[in-house]
Amino acid sequence: MRRAFPWLAALWWGGATALAFVVPLVLFAQLAQRAEAAAVAATFFTIQGGASLVLACACAWLAPPAGGYRRWRWACACAVVASAFNLWVAGPALSLHASTAEATWPLRPGQWHGVASVLVLLQWGVAAWSLARAVRPPPPTN
Repeated sequence: MRRAFPWLAALWWGGATALAFVVPLVLFAQLAQRAEAAAVAATFFTIQGGASLVLACACAWLAPPAGGYRRWRWACACAVVASAFNLWVAGPALSLHASTAEATWPLRPGQWHGVASVLVLLQWGVAAWSLARAVRPPPPTN
């Protein structure tokens, strides 16, 4: 099972990098309608949020317990909470806000987008830390 950890960490970081930094840029550059690009990007962010949630849990469970394990596990827990918040709160709030004309939400769409972006960056950072932890050689044993 421990052999799966580097692969899962690489999948988590690579998926987060592609779906958070590459795909939206390509969509907005290639699609003529901005609303269409936003809808497709929202679908990709939903997929990324679910994948990040699953991979963060798997990495926290499979990680070798060497050096700084507690700090890293707390970081994975934060990534799980960030993924869940984006998946079940920020994403639906953005899509619901876009479909209704009333501005009765506590945050405007740009503010929801900013919160979601910061949480995606947090997930990406923890995924990068997981990958660095996965490829690091094990500590020497005496």
